Parts: sequence; structure tokens; C-alpha cells
Amino acid sequence: MKELPIAIAPLVILMLISFVPSKHSFNGEIMDSQCGEMGLHDVVVNTTKTAKECTIDCVRLGGKYVLYDPATRMAYGLDDQQKPGLAAGDKVEVIGTLDKVTHMIHVIDIQSVQ
Repeated sequence: MKELPIAIAPLVILMLISFVPSKHSFNGEIMDSQCGEMGLHDVVVNTTKTAKECTIDCVRLGGKYVLYDPATRMAYGLDDQQKPGLAAGDKVEVIGTLDKVTHMIHVIDIQSVQ
């Protein structure tokens, strides 16, 4: 009977490892949640604002930073709201893990891309 738990232990470890989310790279633009839903900043009343200014102003008004991916036309929530502020309005690569249910990225790192 003692042999059964020893035989099952490696299977349990393999199952647990398979549920650990792996980090991925996500590309897009750091936007505010309002503009991210539409995928553009063009609706801004003052069209002289840059993407950075629009994003920062909308976050000040209660929005959240998101990553907008133009390839999938999706806005992904970002659990870290400090790091994205440094790259507001920029094209970036976000390294993190994605919660597929909530479309929220757990941010590990953000790097600007050209």
C-alpha cells in the first residue's frame, strides 16, 4: 500500500507543472481603456493631443492602462498600472502571462519597440 503514493507522486507533479502559466510576449500600444475599446484615439475632442497625452488624460479621468493589439483588435487589461504609465501611447512588447478568462495580462516587463 505504501508503494501507491510513491507511484502517484510523479504524476501529480507533472499535472501541477502543466497548470503553471508560461510567460509570453504581447505586442501592441499602451492605451487607456476607453480608447482601447475602440482601438483608436481619433474620438478625442481636442485632436491636437498626441496618443501619449490622450492616454494619460483619460487615465487621469478614471480609465485604466490597457494593451491594444491591432492584429487581434483586442484590448488586454494590465494588472500593473505603474509600468504602463511610462510607455503611455507607445508601441510596446509586454512580457507576462495571460488570464484567458478575464483577458488580463499579469505584467512582468514592458519594453518599447520601434
